[in-house]
Amino acid sequence: MTTVSNVHSTQTSETHAHQNEPASDEPLIRAVGGELPGPLGPLLATLVVIVSLGLTIWSLIATWSGTPHNGLPLFATFVAGTVVSLTAIYARRTFSYVIALIGAAAWLWISILPLVPIAAGLLQAVSVTVMVIGVVIALEAVKYTKMPRF
Repeated sequence: MTTVSNVHSTQTSETHAHQNEPASDEPLIRAVGGELPGPLGPLLATLVVIVSLGLTIWSLIATWSGTPHNGLPLFATFVAGTVVSLTAIYARRTFSYVIALIGAAAWLWISILPLVPIAAGLLQAVSVTVMVIGVVIALEAVKYTKMPRF
């Protein structure tokens, strides 16, 4: 009986060790997980935050002035700007937040297109999903850059 329990405990520990492995072996994470040289990373993250803040303020002013068609949709601008800005600040040493940035830009672009409501809803859902996947990839890429390399 002790042999069976030893085999079971060995298999269980191997299973847990395999589940805790990071997803850093993915080629996409390795591709976007490289560190940017010098102050370029924080500079790009600052630029993303300033542009996001500027678009949100522009949309807020357009909404408050009674002409929301002159700006981007306020909710989408605020949510996309917040998500991308926080991801850019967290991943400022890498440019791994580019996928989240593309998803946010697609969401804003689709939001202003005159589409049939079902098509607009589906395309917005796809673009928000791309944005969320970009955030997850950015978080994994930051974790990958903090891992020691042998």
